Order: sequence, then C-alpha cells, then structure tokens
Amino acid sequence: MAATRVAAFVVVYALFGLLIPIQGSVTASFAIGTVVTAVLYSVTLYYLNTNMPLGRRARFLITWLAVYVIQMLMPVLEGVFFSTQFAGAPELVFGALIFGWILVLPTALAGTLLFRPTDAIRSFGEMRKEYFARMNAQQFAGRYVVSSAMWMVIYFVFGSIVAPFVLPYYTAGGVGYELVVPELHVILVLQLIRGFILVLMILPLIMSINLDWKHLAIVLAALLYVGGAVAIFLISDQFPLVLRMFHGVEMLADASVAGVVIAYILGKK
Repeated sequence: MAATRVAAFVVVYALFGLLIPIQGSVTASFAIGTVVTAVLYSVTLYYLNTNMPLGRRARFLITWLAVYVIQMLMPVLEGVFFSTQFAGAPELVFGALIFGWILVLPTALAGTLLFRPTDAIRSFGEMRKEYFARMNAQQFAGRYVVSSAMWMVIYFVFGSIVAPFVLPYYTAGGVGYELVVPELHVILVLQLIRGFILVLMILPLIMSINLDWKHLAIVLAALLYVGGAVAIFLISDQFPLVLRMFHGVEMLADASVAGVVIAYILGKK
C-alpha cells in the first residue's frame, strides 16, 4: 500500500512538473530530473506525514508552508541579489512569490492526501503547548537566534570552499539568469535574514512532528536539499553542468549540516 501511494505521488508530481516547467521548456534531462525529484520528494513527504499525528488540514498547511519557504521563498530572496533577473522589476519578484504558492500546492496536497500519520490524531495546539512546556520563553528565544544565525555560518563556510570553482561563471555573465556576486556584507546580511525566516517558517513542522532530533534532522536535510536544490536548481538546463555539480555538492553540505544543527537545537530531546 505504501509503495502504491509513493508511486501515485511520483506520477502526480511529475505530471505537474512537466506541464509547468520552471525553465520554460521540457528537455530529456529536465524530464528525468523531474522524475528523480518526484521520487525524492515522495520518500521525504511520506516519512514526514506518517510521523506527524495531525489532521489532514493541519498537515497540509504545515507542509505547504515548509515546502513554499524552502523551494520558492528562499531561492527568490537569493535570486534578487545574486542575479540581474529581478533588477528594477519588483513586479517579477512579487509574481514569483505568488506563483510559488500555486507551484508547490500540488506537492503539499498530494503528500497530505496520500500519506497518513501512523499515530493517533492530535491537535496542533496540543502539540505546540507540549513543545513549549519543555523550555521557557528566554530559552526558546536563545535557541531560535542561534539556530537561525548558524545558517549564515554554514552558508559562508561551504560557499567559500566552492567559490574558486563557481565564481568565474558569476563574473563572466551570460549564463542563465545573468549571475552576479554582491558585496560580502550584503551576502552575510542576506543569509542571516534567510536563516531567521527559514527557522521561523519550519517551526510548526518541528513542533508537530513526532520524531527525536536525529530523525528530525534527516527530514529537514531532505526537505532543504530536495526542495531548495534539486527541485529548482539542479534539474534546470539554464545553468552549466559544472555550476550545478559544484553548487549541488555545496547545497547538500548546507542542507545536511543545517538539518542537524536546527534539529539538535530546536528539536525534541
């Protein structure tokens, strides 16, 4: 039964991914990448939903928010500063953010409908109160700030490692979105803001998932990598293969370490 539902999710995701391609055309490599993304997403959302003992509506909203932030909001915020695509065109930014809500809706909806929790259903309010009973407001604020700020550190460390290999594609121009490199202080502030937004928006997921921090780390790392890297960047033919390879490794490292850090600091002990 689980395999059938996973297969159904793959079909739904692949159909929507190919009917609404993010790069404007469907190539063989893009189609294969979409199917691979569908498989990875299906496994991730299956594990997520089966361990989230909430009603269908609550799971849908929490999943939709998490997927949207990771797959659309975070990349768009970065694209504003790391490309000239949105320069002088705020309507494009607004359009991308609004379209993102629609783009990720089938992913969240299919995952919610096909995959069901294995434990008895509880309310989100009950699980939220149980989560905050573990710490006072001051402790939570400290953990939130530290886990959010760590995103900037993780991004900077791994970004610095791959920089010698990818910077020529940003400085040369003419590849895909006309990539550029902002000043260092802009990068650091941007990643700090992205970290605070990311952690805030996935907090409902952290509060309601019935997993210890180690297994939560796997879920978060998978969501960050599949949604934030594979589904948007790695399957796109608009970027050179070398760029996708190096950024793919960098994003895997970012997602893995960030998943562990956020889960360890904010997850259920």
